Amino acid sequence: MFSFSSLMLLPLFLQCVPAIAAPESTEDDARLRERRATYWAYQPLVSVAPSPLADGESSRTDIDRFVMRILDDAGLHPSARAEKRTLIRRVNYDLLGLPPTPEAVDVFMADESPKAFEALVERLLASPHYGERWARHWLDVVRYTDSFDSRATAKTDTIEIWRYRDWVVNALNDDMPYDRFVASQIAGDVLPRPDGAFNRDGLIATGMLAMGSWPQGDADKQKMVADIVDDQVDVVLRTFLGVTMACARCHDHKFDPFSTEDYYGLAGIFFSSSILPGPGMKTEGSPILHLPLAPKEIVTQRVAEEARLKTLAEERKNIIAAARVDFASEQMGQTGRYLLAAYAGDTPETSVNEPPLDADVLRRWVAALDRDVTPALLQVEENFQQTPGLLSRIDTEATPTAVGNASGAEVRFSGITLPDKSITVHPSPTEGIGIGWRAPVAASVVLSGRLVDADAKCGDGVQWSIVYRESGTERVIAEGQFENGGTSPINIATPFAVQAGGQLLLNVFPGNGHGCDTTQVDLTITSDTGTIWDFVGEVLPHFGERSPWPDSAGNPGVWWLYRHAGQSLLDPVLFASWWAAQREVEEGGADSDAIKKAAAVIQAAVDTARDDTASSLRGATNRWADSGGPYWLESVSDPRLDAIAEEIEELNAKVAQPLDRAIGIQEGGVPDTEYAGFHDVRVHRRGEYTNLGDVVPRQMPAILTGTSPRMVTAGSGRGDLAQWLTEDCDALLARVMVNRVWQHHFGEGLVRTPGDFGAQGQAPTHPELLDYLAARFIESGWSLKALHRMILNSEAYQRSSNATEAQLELDPENRLLARMNRRRLDAESLRDSLLFVTDRLDTTPGGPAYVVLDTPRRTLYLRTVRSNTSTFVTLFDGADATSVVPRRNESTVSPQALFLMNHPFALAASEALASTAGAATSPVEAMYRRLYGRPPTEDERTFAQATLAQMGGSDPTEARAAFAQILLSSNEFYFID
Repeated sequence: MFSFSSLMLLPLFLQCVPAIAAPESTEDDARLRERRATYWAYQPLVSVAPSPLADGESSRTDIDRFVMRILDDAGLHPSARAEKRTLIRRVNYDLLGLPPTPEAVDVFMADESPKAFEALVERLLASPHYGERWARHWLDVVRYTDSFDSRATAKTDTIEIWRYRDWVVNALNDDMPYDRFVASQIAGDVLPRPDGAFNRDGLIATGMLAMGSWPQGDADKQKMVADIVDDQVDVVLRTFLGVTMACARCHDHKFDPFSTEDYYGLAGIFFSSSILPGPGMKTEGSPILHLPLAPKEIVTQRVAEEARLKTLAEERKNIIAAARVDFASEQMGQTGRYLLAAYAGDTPETSVNEPPLDADVLRRWVAALDRDVTPALLQVEENFQQTPGLLSRIDTEATPTAVGNASGAEVRFSGITLPDKSITVHPSPTEGIGIGWRAPVAASVVLSGRLVDADAKCGDGVQWSIVYRESGTERVIAEGQFENGGTSPINIATPFAVQAGGQLLLNVFPGNGHGCDTTQVDLTITSDTGTIWDFVGEVLPHFGERSPWPDSAGNPGVWWLYRHAGQSLLDPVLFASWWAAQREVEEGGADSDAIKKAAAVIQAAVDTARDDTASSLRGATNRWADSGGPYWLESVSDPRLDAIAEEIEELNAKVAQPLDRAIGIQEGGVPDTEYAGFHDVRVHRRGEYTNLGDVVPRQMPAILTGTSPRMVTAGSGRGDLAQWLTEDCDALLARVMVNRVWQHHFGEGLVRTPGDFGAQGQAPTHPELLDYLAARFIESGWSLKALHRMILNSEAYQRSSNATEAQLELDPENRLLARMNRRRLDAESLRDSLLFVTDRLDTTPGGPAYVVLDTPRRTLYLRTVRSNTSTFVTLFDGADATSVVPRRNESTVSPQALFLMNHPFALAASEALASTAGAATSPVEAMYRRLYGRPPTEDERTFAQATLAQMGGSDPTEARAAFAQILLSSNEFYFID
């Protein structure tokens, strides 16, 4: 049996607080003592011997002697023992959640020993599937979920909570004493292991307290912490003791003897604990603790190693940055020389500059001086959207895109409308797309046209600009924007001069949601001589040909479509003299000295900008030292970097394997809040943290402990709480768990309100039997498997579910246990059975949850997302992961039948069953034995043959699948007798 004798030796990191004297007696104490003395749930276990054995009843169990006494008093006769085939199917589902195999049925049927059923129970209790089946029952009452919300981040979601689920499975398979099972979930992180090692499993077990249902994104963080505590108080008392205290958060309990002081005495324990690393930002969901599963010294070492890695990375960054600053500063002084070398066509191999110029820098200057920030869209796709006459031009990536419609009709697709004889453009997520026009002659021009959103139902509007570029200089002629579905006219009526070779660039830029920024473009340029250049009219006939395209007069290279590749490295102001000198030289108006003078002007301006932090050119020259700029130092050589790289490699090898983490709780209130540390709390009048009353010592309500209030002795008090629950409350703790086990074997508990043993709940139908079983449960060392044996080997459990007229008349709800209750398969057993009977069930245990319903693993491992209620499990009345579920609802609705008739998962089961059975000598016999654990009757054989013949046609496999679906949808498969 689990002992708390070591609690006084809690780890040194726990802060001890002095015990607080119990408050003086009040009139309420008398009321509490009276309530405890009279209400059955708070009484010590009553030791009542079962009825004496009558002649011939030597094999009757103690359970049956209690049950028979009540049946005799009521004048009821019990039903006969169920058939062996019924019993093996019943107990298989009860202990494993799976049907027996035909082979297991044959073995049990052939065993005529009076101990055959006992041996069967032992085999099933030893199966690893036992823990999986009973873990699901437990997860219902602790509101288990694999995820809070499918939209949550790893930081704010319970991504490691599967470890808690697997801990429950393993604990049940190992028959962990129930008192230790309880204590571990309350305080496993502070309870030491007998060998003194790190209590990894104990920390995982506290996940029960960390996966509550509370408003995670609440902007009122103080209220959020109080809500978390309320959830923890509620789940602890309802799960372990079957009592509710949540309403005492605001006022004294209306029905049960719990005051607000009782509530806040218990709540203080959880206010002094935390499942959060901090409250988080008010506008964000709060992060939750992802606790490392390693001893403190290993965690400390890992933190130090990771901190050292960050320090080294920062040191490396600073060394490289300093080297790049020094390099750029040195090279800036050589800008004029680089310009002259690039202009002369020098390469690093042919340059004769002395001292020599840097080869990489020179290459970059050559590229910068030649760079085209308007690269043409060269790739063409004909019959775009499978429409003849619709052509698309794209960049090397999927976007930007331009589409021309010469199909002869309006085209619509994906919400986009393309009029006939039109061109539309569509930007990329980060870059614009544009129409370029290169002036074939010098002239004065005006512009007209429009931009139209081609997708009025989607998007966030469009931004645009028209820029004139000449000799490297640029100026904005017009710009604008329009809302989704809108139109923007282009109307530049004041003539402006363009030189031959000058470029007009119409740019369309991405909105916030570029996916809907398809824009129809019309553009007309008219010169002072009357010449007209029409973008659509001149470009559309040549849209599929290589660009740039000629105008209608045959001038080459006038129009092109381009990707707006960003800002040039060459500032227009800084390089104005350079381009002017270059143009003069090309036109014969100056000699090469003009280029040298321009280079000197630029060098002087660069030198000034380097010395003057306020210079308007400072930003332009700084860009040259950025990645992609000519003065970017790609590789830095420094002996310090070699040493840092060596140390980083060593540390990376140490931290390569991340520490396992778990969702759980830790000592001390939520950091960075007023609850940080250990402390008692004030009563929140009406549940409002802004309306505080007196401080209440952390304690367990006296009505539950049976003595004066028990005070906290160490840390948060969760260790003390675990001790109170398992020692002072052992009677109620045992009653509640015995009742849960009984409920899952009989369909109803001895107390038919398993989640409420309080005044609003029902009294036990067999109070003496309940106490007897609770006492034996404790005496067995809190062994759940021993409890199963007692119940399953009783006549009460092994009775037939067939009811007599007298039973239905005198006890229609079967409260007196004269027969077994017929039960329906729950969601998990139904899905697992569909896989199991078709030989498709993957029995691999544990691990992270899977997402896809078709995955052939047990449903226990199917991912539960609290925000998603449209699932298979929900359809078949699975547990609501937002609350404590002591008993599932049961509904019969048409979507359940429709699922079994039409869903691909169910249809796949039918096909697999037909395929497996098809290999047998008698497929019909094989299907009946797999599904029902019995051979078909003669009538069923006749029906099957007639049905298969009717469905057969030319494909007997398809007929068997249809017949298999009938059998899988039957009540005999869906119910347990």
